[in-house]
Amino acid sequence: MKRKIEKNFVQIFFWYYLPLFVWIGIIWFLSSQEGTITKEAPQWSFYVQRKGAHIVEFFLLTFLFWRVIGLFIKNNLDRFVWTFVWVLWMAILDESHQNLVVGREGKVSDVIIDMIGASLALLTLRWVHSYFPKNRFFKKICKK
Repeated sequence: MKRKIEKNFVQIFFWYYLPLFVWIGIIWFLSSQEGTITKEAPQWSFYVQRKGAHIVEFFLLTFLFWRVIGLFIKNNLDRFVWTFVWVLWMAILDESHQNLVVGREGKVSDVIIDMIGASLALLTLRWVHSYFPKNRFFKKICKK
């Protein structure tokens, strides 16, 4: 019995928690990069690239949080809410961290952009769950 519990713990850790922790580490590392201060106004493509990266980072973070929270919460509405809350907390923490990095600044607008990525992920998960409820792969991701 103890062997089975250990195996399940290891499998759960590597399948659910480790990807989340690695992705949080990547976000934290990217937030730690020093900013460049220029007197020129940034070009439009610079904003699209940077803000697009925020959306993608937090889209993936939301998906990973969704999976971990699903281990504890089976009700999809509660799962949506708790995923949103945890990702919002991470977005605020990320921007607060950027205030401590030379040449960077934390902005409320970046938190909003991060939450756009989170909202897109939650909408995607909702769409996948409603349109593919019997698919084994999606059923595993979007457990009820």
